[in-house]
Amino acid sequence: MEAVLKILILEDNPSDVCLLEYELNKAEFNFSSYNARNREEFEKALFNFKPDIILSDYSLPSFNGTQAFIIKQKISPHVPFIIVSGTIGDENAVELIKSGVTDYILKGRLMALPQKISRALKDLEKAEEKLITDKNLYKAKNLYAFISQVNQNIVRVKDETTLFLNSCHLATDFGKFKMSWVGLFDFDKKTISLVEQYGIPDEDLGLFSNYAYQTSDVEDHILRSGTYFVSNDIKNDPKLENFKVYALKRNLNSCIVLPIKKSGTIIGTFNLYSTEHNFSGADEVKLLEEVTNDISFALDIFEKDRKQRETDKKIVKNEKRRVFDKNNLNALINNTQDLMWSVDSSYNLITANTPFDEMAKITFGKIVEKGSSVLSEAYTPKVLEEFKNSYDRTFSGEMFTEVKYFAKPLELWSEISYSPIRKENKIIGAACFSRNITERKKKEIEREKMLANIVQHSRNLEQFAQIVSHNLRAPVANILGIANLLKSNISIEDRERSQNFLFGATEQLDLIIKDLNNILQVRSEINEFKEVVYFDELIGSIKSGIHHAVEKETIKIKADFTAIEKITSIKSYIHSVFYNLISNSIKYRKPGSIPEITIETKIVDDKIVITFTDNGLGIDLVKHGDKIFGLYKRFHLNTEGKGLGLFMVKTQIETLGGQISIQSKEGEGARFIIELPLSSH
Repeated sequence: MEAVLKILILEDNPSDVCLLEYELNKAEFNFSSYNARNREEFEKALFNFKPDIILSDYSLPSFNGTQAFIIKQKISPHVPFIIVSGTIGDENAVELIKSGVTDYILKGRLMALPQKISRALKDLEKAEEKLITDKNLYKAKNLYAFISQVNQNIVRVKDETTLFLNSCHLATDFGKFKMSWVGLFDFDKKTISLVEQYGIPDEDLGLFSNYAYQTSDVEDHILRSGTYFVSNDIKNDPKLENFKVYALKRNLNSCIVLPIKKSGTIIGTFNLYSTEHNFSGADEVKLLEEVTNDISFALDIFEKDRKQRETDKKIVKNEKRRVFDKNNLNALINNTQDLMWSVDSSYNLITANTPFDEMAKITFGKIVEKGSSVLSEAYTPKVLEEFKNSYDRTFSGEMFTEVKYFAKPLELWSEISYSPIRKENKIIGAACFSRNITERKKKEIEREKMLANIVQHSRNLEQFAQIVSHNLRAPVANILGIANLLKSNISIEDRERSQNFLFGATEQLDLIIKDLNNILQVRSEINEFKEVVYFDELIGSIKSGIHHAVEKETIKIKADFTAIEKITSIKSYIHSVFYNLISNSIKYRKPGSIPEITIETKIVDDKIVITFTDNGLGIDLVKHGDKIFGLYKRFHLNTEGKGLGLFMVKTQIETLGGQISIQSKEGEGARFIIELPLSSH
């Protein structure tokens, strides 16, 4: 049902009121009106009638339209105000419009009143929509900055106390929350206590310590559901009945409570409060969930480090407890998993324990006999040279430890210690001790990879925030400028032209938002199902989709997948990369020559390398090299395009853990080189 339009009419002449209402009824407005005849009735109506629009006579006894407009601005500044007068001159009308009056109309031309009211209401609706859009953009910018700062903080800090404290500070400094605190559960006492906070007055801290939560409380909801709790109107939320008095006192209107996990188990909550009503929509919740997911991820890393330190302490403690003597030395060295052996200055084996013999069987296929050389030809020349150098360093009197990696016959990381064996101040050999540290190294590599992912994630967020700020600024500025122009007294021709420009700027803004949404979609689909993708089938599918272009331009596509014919990955990503690079080669072909595209695969240093080579226009890398994979970057303006394809290719390749580079000269074609992890094939 259409809402009733509430119209306040400031007019002391009943006949004029009737004429106004007649025109409104004639235009079939669904309205209710209130006639104020003087200043006192006008002010009361602003408070009690709460009009949607005001029609005011310019001149009344002891009161006029200008005074009425000033009063309206103080009480209801957003309500449109139209002067309806038979005495106002053009000069006065222009001054009123400049001061902010919405419009004016002469009483002798009331047939145009419905149109002016409709236009005023539409302008109001657009202004309100713009305020909402600006508010949401400002909020999104703050939240992206908050996430970026939290991720940078995670990389720097080493303990959860500092992590919690800094996260609370960042929530208020960058997320623009009024209050934030982290609480941890005591499941035995069924309580939650504040451990770190920012923005809570000192006199209120006691309210957040050892709070005994009940079945109907937010904390119980978090523990039972495993998900967040949102309230966009604290004062009217039944779940926050015990919190309403405090919220009213501190002007808190919205809150979100998110679970903090360690090793997959909820251990506490991150509580954020805002003075704004309806702060958390679906987009805000998604961003804030990302913050607590990152915090939980950091807690898992801290926990792994703690356990590793405890393990290392136990190892050191156990080492100190070992007592070597002649009676138990043989049993001791043979009951360890570590390798022990000694060699003379001619590289011949003096003695070895059982683990050394077992490793020799695996490596050489037989035990190394005492008195025979330990520099077996079974080693690769590189490994053989490394061992010889290590023994030589020991024979020169050096005592040291080094880490070696062996790929064959089994993958192994070893920490090997060398000590000189002396007799009468002369070095006669080397005592060697080797420990298998494969699991430790794998954990270190995993940790470095996780930290690298965090850093990359932070950079992606910062880059996206910059893209949003840069690319939305121009169309928004155009819309604002045109909107202000439309408010002024301009000709009908200029108004129509401005409206066309406004529509064009809005379409541009819509396209940019769609492009940014596509970028976010790429970064959010990394958990998509992976499957085997055969390159020949992929090329066939793409050729089928662009067969008209292939036939029309007699395009030659040569493919050589002899080295590796398939990859296990996200099929939609691989298809998008191939399609964009092939399409680019066709789009930027050299006039007067037949386009040729060559695609090849090979394996280099445990990586799949895919190359795309064409004979097209090429790119001046000296001039454009740092912009090749940028968003909305184009280098051949005579060819239609948006400058999005190569940006998407780079984003998808990096999301898959790979990288892409280009070799090109202007007029000599281009060569794109893609490197992907071999473990994905």
